[in-house]
Amino acid sequence: MGKACQHQKLVQSDICAISYCADCGKMNLALGAITLHLTVKQVEEIAATMQSGLKIIAERAETSEALALTNGPGAGSLH
Repeated sequence: MGKACQHQKLVQSDICAISYCADCGKMNLALGAITLHLTVKQVEEIAATMQSGLKIIAERAETSEALALTNGPGAGSLH
């Protein structure tokens, strides 16, 4: 049987925690009752994908706000 991992908590917030085992190189991402056991590379890819998604959401929100200002109440209406 292999050696048990010795995870050290790196960071924690109200919704998640991240710990790391230097022996096996794996990270644990705990989200409530779910824990994902991932390599550092996998966590990096997840973080990059999430960042891309957040950027798209922010860009869409900016576009929606700009359209609301341009097409706000009364914009383009005939009197």
